[in-house]
Amino acid sequence: MIIKELYIENFGKLSKYKKTFSHGLNSFVEDNGFGKTTLTVFIKTMLYGFDETRRQSLDENDRKRYIPWQGGAFGGYLVFEVNGKTYRVERSFQTKGSEDTFTLYDLDTGAISSDFSSSLGDELFGIDADGFERTVFLSEKNLSGKNTNQTISAKLSNLVGTDGDIDGFDSAIKLLDDRRKFYQKKGGAGEIQDVKNEISELEDEIRILSQRRDNAAKTEEEISALAEKIKSIKQKKEGVLEKERKEKLESEKRSYEIQYANMLGALKGDEKREEQLFEFFSKKLPRVSEIAAVSENAEEVKRLNRTLIDMGENNELSSLRTFFKNDTTVEECERMHANAKKVSESKANFYTNQEYSYSSPFAKVPTVKEIDEHTAKLTRNVSSGVKTGSFALAIIGLILITVGLVLGITVSTPLYSIAIVGFLLTIVSIISISKSKSNKETEKDIAKINSFICEVYSAGRDFDSPLSALISMRADLEKMNSDKERISRMQREREASAESTLRTEREVREFIEKFPLSYGLTLEEATADILYKKRRFDMLTEYESEKDTKRSVCKERIKALTESINSFISLFPITSGDPINEIRNNLAEYEVLHSSLTRRRTEAESFAASHGITYIPKISSQSTVSDTSFSNELRFIDEQLIEAEREKSRLELEYNNSIISVQKIEELEEKLLEKNEQIEIYKDNLATITKAKDMLARAKDSMTGKYLEPTKKGFSKYLALIEDEVGEFTMDTAFTITKTDLGKSRQAEAYSRGTRDLHALAIRLSLIDALYESEKPPIILDDPFIAFDDKHTERAISVIRKLSTARQIFYFTCSKSRKAK
Repeated sequence: MIIKELYIENFGKLSKYKKTFSHGLNSFVEDNGFGKTTLTVFIKTMLYGFDETRRQSLDENDRKRYIPWQGGAFGGYLVFEVNGKTYRVERSFQTKGSEDTFTLYDLDTGAISSDFSSSLGDELFGIDADGFERTVFLSEKNLSGKNTNQTISAKLSNLVGTDGDIDGFDSAIKLLDDRRKFYQKKGGAGEIQDVKNEISELEDEIRILSQRRDNAAKTEEEISALAEKIKSIKQKKEGVLEKERKEKLESEKRSYEIQYANMLGALKGDEKREEQLFEFFSKKLPRVSEIAAVSENAEEVKRLNRTLIDMGENNELSSLRTFFKNDTTVEECERMHANAKKVSESKANFYTNQEYSYSSPFAKVPTVKEIDEHTAKLTRNVSSGVKTGSFALAIIGLILITVGLVLGITVSTPLYSIAIVGFLLTIVSIISISKSKSNKETEKDIAKINSFICEVYSAGRDFDSPLSALISMRADLEKMNSDKERISRMQREREASAESTLRTEREVREFIEKFPLSYGLTLEEATADILYKKRRFDMLTEYESEKDTKRSVCKERIKALTESINSFISLFPITSGDPINEIRNNLAEYEVLHSSLTRRRTEAESFAASHGITYIPKISSQSTVSDTSFSNELRFIDEQLIEAEREKSRLELEYNNSIISVQKIEELEEKLLEKNEQIEIYKDNLATITKAKDMLARAKDSMTGKYLEPTKKGFSKYLALIEDEVGEFTMDTAFTITKTDLGKSRQAEAYSRGTRDLHALAIRLSLIDALYESEKPPIILDDPFIAFDDKHTERAISVIRKLSTARQIFYFTCSKSRKAK
C-alpha cells in the first residue's frame, strides 16, 4: 500500500492542511507544536476510525483529544494505492461514533467503491487498530511498550479464521482464570475463603447456643419463684382495696353533706350582691335599649366636640390676617409681580447690551462735498483719457461698415445691420475724441485725487483705481454717519428705558415694604410670595365664614344631647367617672347573677334530693377521712407487682429464646457439615482449573512458539545494524527480551532507556517483516529516537533509509540533528 495524498479539513490544531507523499522515505522536520503527532494519528484514523471508549482522559480518548480547536467540520480524506488501484477514503467524525461517516471512492472510475468497508485497516492488513499501532506506528511514547495482542499473535501463527484460532486459547484461559478467581483471589479472597468464614461463624453460633441450653433449666426455676411472689402480692393488694372501699363509702356520705353545705354557702354572697344591684337601680331595672341610646348620644357629643375643635380658627389664617394689615387686592398683587418681572428683564437687557461704540476707517474724516467734487473731476479726466481708445473704436466701426455692406450685397439684406452698428460706433468715437481733454491736465487732476485719498485713508489700504477709492470712501462715510445716528438713538432709548425701569422698581419696592417679608428675596420672589399668600388668604377667609354657621349648629345639638344624658344618669347613684359604662356593667352583672342564682338553687335542691339529704348540714372544722395512706400503700404494692412481672417476662423471653436456639443447634450442625463438604469440592475444582489453565497455556505457547524463530532472526539482523555487538539473548512469546550479560540473564529493566529503545526498535522492525508479507502498510515514525545517542541515532536512521527502498516510510522529528539525510 502507498499513501499518495492527504487533506485535513479540521483535525486537532490542523486545518485546511494538504500534503502529497512519494514512495520511499518521506521526512518531516518541524518545530514542537506543529502537529506532527496529530498528522500521524490522522493517518491511522483514516484507516481504522476512532476507537470507541468512554474514558474522559484526553490521553486515552483520541476522539476528544483531536476535536478541532477552531471548530468546523471534523475529518478529511486520504488517497492511497493498493493492488494497482487508487482510492480515496473520506471520513467525518462527530461526538458519537454512531454518527461518523465513511465513504470510499475508486479514483480510476470516480465512483463510490464497495471494495472495502469502514474497517479498512483490518481488511487491508489483517490486523486491528491496536495491532497496527503496536507494529508499524512507532513513537517515543509507545516504542518500548507491549508489542503483541491477540490479532498479532494469530497473524504470526497463521491461525486467523481457522478452528484453532488463538483467540480461542486466550478466551478459554481467560474463562478458566475468571473461574479460578471465583474460588480464590489474590489476598485470600474468593468463594473458598467465604465458605471458611461461614464455617467459622456457624461454629461460634453453635457454641453460644450450647451455653444457652445449659442456662435454660436455671432460668425455669427463677420463673416459678417469681410466679409465687406475684400471687402473694396480688392477695395483699386485694385486702387493702377491700378496706379502702369500706372507708370510702363513709367518706362519700360526709363529702356529699359538705358539698351541699358549700353550695348553700356560695349562694349567700351572690344573693347579697344581687340585692345591692337591685337597690342601685331603685328596684326598677332600665332597658338595654335605653342605655344604648344614651351611649350613642354621648358618642355623638364627643364627635361634635371634636368637630368644633377641628373647625377652630386656622392658625394660617390668623398669620395671614397679621400679614395683610392694609387693603390689598389680588389684582394689585398680580400687577406688582408682573412689574417685578419686567424690572428683572430690563436690568438683564441693560447689562447685556452695552456696546454703543463705532469705528472710523478714516485718518481724516472727509466731507461729502469733497468726495463728490473729486469724483466729478475723475469722471471727466477718464472721459478725456479714452482718446486713444476712441481712435481704435473708430477703426473698428469703419471695418464693420465695410463688412456689413459687402455681406448685405453678396449674402443677405439683414446683414446690412452690421454696417449700421459700425456707423454708430464711428459716430460715438468721433464725439468722444472731440470732448476729451489733453493728457497733461488729466495727470495733474489724478495726482491731486490720489493725494486726497492718501490723506483720508493713510497708507496701508490699496484700491484698484482712484475712482474705486472714492466710491469706497463715500460708502464708508455714509456707514459711519449711519452708525453714529443709530448709536445716538439707542442711547436715548436706553436712557428712557432705564428711567422707566427705575420708576417701576420704586413702585414695586414701596409695595413690598408694606409687608413683613424675609430679607434676601429678589423683587420677583417677594411679589410672587405676596401674590401666593393673598390668594391663600382670600380662600381661607371664605372657608372660615362657612364654618361659623356649622359651629353654631353643633353647639345647639351638643346642649340638647347633654341635657338628655344628664337626665338619665341622675336616676342612679353613680360612683365612677364613666356613668354609662357603670350602669351598663351593673345591669349585665345583675342579669347574670339573677340567672345564675336561679339555676344554682335548683341544682342544690336536686343534689340534696338525689343523695338523701333532708336537712341543712353544719360544716365542722374536723377534716374528712383521708385516703392518702391507702394510696401510698397501694402504690408501693403496685411497684412491687410491676417489678416482679417485668422480671418474670424478661426471664420467660430469655427462656423461650434459649429453647428456640437449642432447637436450632441441630439445623446449624447439619449446615456446618454441608459447608465442610462444599469447601472440599471447591478445593478440588480449584486444583482442576489451575491444572487445565496451565495445560492450555503450554498448548498456546507450543502453538505460537513457531513464529518466535523467524522473529528472533529478524531481531538479530536489525540489532546488528544498530549495535556493535548483539550478544546472547532469549525471547518469549510476548517478545520480551532477556539478555545474557557477564554470565547472568538480565531483564530489560536492568538496562538504560536508550538500550531498551534499541531492542524495542529491532523487535518492531522484525515484527513488521514477519506480519506484513503481502500488503505492506507504510511505517510511521513519530520521533522514536529521542533516547538514542548520536551514534545509535545515525545507525537507526541508516536502517530506516535502507527499508525505504522497499517500503513507504513517514519519518517525523523536531530536531535537525535527527533528520533523515
